[in-house]
Amino acid sequence: MSDLYQPHSALDLLQRFEGNVEARRRYLHERFERIREFDMSALDEAPDGMASTGDPAFSRNWTLLETPCVSVPGLRGERGGPIGVQVIGRRGDDAATLALAAFVEATFKKA
Repeated sequence: MSDLYQPHSALDLLQRFEGNVEARRRYLHERFERIREFDMSALDEAPDGMASTGDPAFSRNWTLLETPCVSVPGLRGERGGPIGVQVIGRRGDDAATLALAAFVEATFKKA
């Protein structure tokens, strides 16, 4: 599993990226210049109750990279709770990311 998915504080991740702006620029260019990605929104469904919505480990990384990400519920966990698929777009390409997320949502509804 990538080190980005390991638990880190937001401040720790931000300091890592601010410390190496050129590496961040290269990473974003290579990863998002031509494609959009999909990822899980979380490892599993949220815990029971209203105390927590679950672990934000996946979306936190994309937020720190300033890329748009939209979680689209469409899968179900063992307890029947929703598990989302995350649509991740290129930096600054919010409209296309939202359009792709709407397409994914419509596809889930048809299935």
